[in-house]
Amino acid sequence: ALRSTPAKVWVVLGDGECQEGQVWETAMIAQRYRTDNLIAVIDCNKYQERGWSYDDSLCNEPIVDIRSKWEAFGWQVLETNGHDHAKLEASFTKASSITGKPTVIIAHTIKGKGFPLAESDPQRFHCTTITDLEQKQLEGLI
Repeated sequence: ALRSTPAKVWVVLGDGECQEGQVWETAMIAQRYRTDNLIAVIDCNKYQERGWSYDDSLCNEPIVDIRSKWEAFGWQVLETNGHDHAKLEASFTKASSITGKPTVIIAHTIKGKGFPLAESDPQRFHCTTITDLEQKQLEGLI
């Protein structure tokens, strides 16, 4: 059904989410059937909520060398700065013109971009809330 529609089908994923088996099952099927109207955009901030080692001696990125993994599954891979709207738009335009295979755009982002407290401690702010004191500081009340 996906190949029978002329519309582009856009999927947004997180890099942590890409550890799920159904992502790779879908990636394999999409390539096999050359669903060139399928475009995935990955928010690649190198963090994930749970489910892996917090051993500092290990690489803690959810997916190490994410580009090569998507290429191995037969996808066209584009990479861009996920905070630069013009570069994102250029990647979307380029992805829309690719034929013969599905495309993935790896949008490199910084966890908490624009919020210095979160940028400085992305692990803490991945799944928690700010304190009342931090909220007041943000609002300029303190």
